[in-house]
Amino acid sequence: MKQVRNVMVLTLCLLMVSTTSNIQANALLEDGILGGAYLTFAGKHGGELSKTQLRKYSSIKVEGCAKGSKFTQFTLHIYKNGKHTSYRCAGGNLTATMVKALRSLEPGDSFVFKNVKAQLPNKEGIVDVWAKKFTVV
Repeated sequence: MKQVRNVMVLTLCLLMVSTTSNIQANALLEDGILGGAYLTFAGKHGGELSKTQLRKYSSIKVEGCAKGSKFTQFTLHIYKNGKHTSYRCAGGNLTATMVKALRSLEPGDSFVFKNVKAQLPNKEGIVDVWAKKFTVV
């Protein structure tokens, strides 16, 4: 009888953990974050940015993974006046050319970071980093 009770308690605990995990996963999906590491620019993970925000910010950050993770590579794709330009970076910072191109964007133009990778602290590994499209308003 004691074994049956222990199995029932364990089953109930697992059910509660599973339900909690589903609620957290749904919240993340509603916020548009797929989980894992993600890129932020101007404090946002994609969406609309004003020209003022573009002038204020010139760096990207990796969030959602181990503190101290650093970008190792990314490609910045800019869509301006119907034309596409891409810039590759083998490091973790926006180049002066990238910053200039971003600051030249006008309402309706957009940009997205692709092929983004980050090194975990203590050289524990390299992870893919999610990034979403930004549009200038």
